[in-house]
This record gives sequence, structure tokens and C-alpha cells, in this order.
Amino acid sequence: MERIVKSLLNGDFEMYMSDCVFRQCGLDSPIVYEGPGLLTQTRDKSILLRVFAAPVDHSEAFSRQFNDDLTPGELVPDSQYYDFEGRDPYGTVWTANRISIETDFGYGTYVRARPRTLEKKEERSKPVERPVVVAFLPGKMDLPWHAVTEKGERGWSLDRFETNAGCLEWRVAKTDDGAWLTFKCEDSPVEPRFAAFLRGLSILVGRRLKPICLSIFEGEQQTTKVLNRLHEPDAERLLAPVSAQRDLSDDAHLFLERFMARAGEEGEFGEGACGLAHQYWYRILRSRESDIENSSLVLSVAVEGLVKKTLLSKTDADPEFVKQAEEAKPILKKAGLGPRALDCVLSSLGNAKHPRVSDALRRLATEGVASEAHIKAWKGLRNAAAHGSVLEEDGRALQEHLDRFHVCLDLYYRLVFVLIGYNGRHTDYGTRGWPTRRFRLGRELTASTAEPVSTPECA
Repeated sequence: MERIVKSLLNGDFEMYMSDCVFRQCGLDSPIVYEGPGLLTQTRDKSILLRVFAAPVDHSEAFSRQFNDDLTPGELVPDSQYYDFEGRDPYGTVWTANRISIETDFGYGTYVRARPRTLEKKEERSKPVERPVVVAFLPGKMDLPWHAVTEKGERGWSLDRFETNAGCLEWRVAKTDDGAWLTFKCEDSPVEPRFAAFLRGLSILVGRRLKPICLSIFEGEQQTTKVLNRLHEPDAERLLAPVSAQRDLSDDAHLFLERFMARAGEEGEFGEGACGLAHQYWYRILRSRESDIENSSLVLSVAVEGLVKKTLLSKTDADPEFVKQAEEAKPILKKAGLGPRALDCVLSSLGNAKHPRVSDALRRLATEGVASEAHIKAWKGLRNAAAHGSVLEEDGRALQEHLDRFHVCLDLYYRLVFVLIGYNGRHTDYGTRGWPTRRFRLGRELTASTAEPVSTPECA
């Protein structure tokens, strides 16, 4: 695996393949291309798969080239995808599913594809004691490195982030080109647990982590995957909830432990609430790098969505208002309004009785999770973006926008803390200087009445 990773990073990954087969998906009588193949990397380090198949009759080639079963505006049907398998020089079978191909017809048939994932399965002579995933994550990763690696005469290096949390164990080892991640658990399947851990770790470090190669060990079986990702842009960064200082390593591990515990409660570490929190977080990450104004709408909607789907309670509705709304209905019906106007008023009144996101946020404020400053920043950010406001080319206006964004981001992270039950230290992006503070459920916040203030200049 280390050899594969090294060649991928250098851009010289190459593998000759035999007995290659492309088989069309979704049809009882699929198109099949067979022949020798070659895996290489292009200049941008993406993986290109080429297969040299037998020639096709001219009329059939013409039909395949121009009679695609495609309709503009509709999803690509299964018949446009192919499954692949081929043998490497050691006789091991590699597979890839649902990939698009390009074909050139002539004296032979030249097939090209860029598979997202290549996979091989092998049997081990000795089973592993615990299910394990070993993966390589390219690029710089900011973590509170705390474990020391002795390097003999070269001294030592602070380059590991690791813990044993009982039924789960993880170790991240830093290298010049990225980091090796080792993840262990007690039970199978390990892959969905690893995927959940990777989501939590991505939020913790403020960037989406995408392995380029990983090996999964379960029992006597080893599955190796090569992922075609090195050509993808990887400049997106978001402020992390916990600082990467060494003395915060226990808090970082605690965040991951709580994240995994909540994910485990959702059954086989499925998407659930933690998956939703990561999905919203990833939207914020992408929009933040592309559009400073659009990111404000994405962030405010993420706060609203997370509250609605995970934290909203029937008790958040105002009982006094609900009572008044019920008492108003018979009065309105006797007011002599036209049927259309009456239906509109009654409908609005009925919707107003349901608990709102702002009601839930106020409840969380009374519990010490958020503050009035958070609620004010969220409303200001959401209303300005939703009603088409344009950011003025003015230093003060830009600073006010950044202040609201960072306070709202702080609110989002606090919602995630509530969701997973985290009560460790974090970076408070709602307070000047972004200090480190301990997050406590059910206690009054130190800065519960503070207004959004100017934040340090961002790079």
C-alpha cells in the first residue's frame, strides 16, 4: 500500500492489466468490451484506465457512437455506465463499478475511463484480531499533535494524534505529504464506522478529508481501494471548532468520541443526525471558499435545518400564543371576511402555532447553549441574504458581515456540540480575539449578552 501511495503522490502510478472486461449496466444483453488494459496517471495526477478491445462492426459502432439513450435535463440511465474488472501482474482481480467510458472505433476498439474507485479483495493467511482500516490522507492537516516519535540521532518529532477509547482506537501519523490514519473497532463491519469517524475528523480539522488509498482488514479478508482524487481541488478550509494546540488534544479526542457515540446510536453508524451535521458543514465549507455573500445564506440555512431536523421540540411553541390563536379562530370566522381572505388568515394563524427555529434557539439560550447575540446574528445573516441584500464595498460593512458570519458559525458548532453531547473546550468565534472556552450544557454562557464584535483579520 505504501508503494501505491508513493507512486500516486509522484504521479507515476502505473499498472498493466490482463483479462479486462467492461460490462454495460442495467441491461439483460449488455455491451461487453474485453482485452488487455493499462492504468496510468495523467499530468494532473488523475487515474486513466485504457483497454484495447476487439474491433466492432461498422454499423454497430456507428449505432453505439451516436444513438446514446440520453434525454437533456434527465438523469443518466444505468445503461450509460459500465462495470469493470481486470487482473494485475500478480493475478489479483481489480474492480470498479458504474463508470462512464469513451470509445474510439477502428481496426480495434479503444476504451478509456476514469474510475472513481478501484478495488481488490485478497485472502490473508492470518486473520486480524480486530477490524482495521489504514488510509492515507494527502495534504496538510491541523491537529493537536501530542504523541512523540523517537528518530534516533535525528532527535524526536511531535507527529502523532492517537488514543484508545475502548471499543474504538485511532492513530493519525503526520508525514511530509499528508497523514496515515489507522482506525480500529471491536465489531464488523468496520467501513461504516470508519466513514462516520472520517466525517467527525473532517469537522474537527476544518477540511474535508479524502483518502487516496485505504486497506480494510476484517477477519481473513483484506480489501484495498485506490481512489481517484488527487486531481480534485483541495483548497477549501473552514475555521475549526477546536484549536490545534497541543494542550487541547484531550478535547479533540473527546469531540471524536462523542461524535462516534452519537453516530453509533443511530444504528450501524448510518447517516442520521451526525451525517446531517456533516452534510450541512460541508455545504458551509464549499460556499465559504467560493462566495462570501452566498456563504451567509448557506450558513444561516444550515443552522435552521439542523435545528428543525434534530433539536426542534413541540414544547418550543409559545403556549400563550397558541391559546390566543385558538380563541381568535371563531372570531375571525364571524368577521365577514371573504373565503379566500379567511383561508389565508386561518392558514397563517395555524402555521404560526407550530414551534419555530427562533423559539428553539431561545430555549437553547435559556439552557446556556447559545446567547441572544447568536440569535441576533443568525437573524441578521439570514434576513439580509434571503431578501437579496448586496454587500457594500465598505470596510465597516464587510467587518460587520464577517462578525455576523463568525458568530453564526459559532452557533452552528454549539448546535453540533449539543447534538453529540460534547462538553469540552472550543474556540469561541463570537467573542473578540476568539478565546478558548469550555462548552457546558445547561449552564449560563460567560458571554451570553455580548454583542458581535470585530474579529481578528482573516488570512
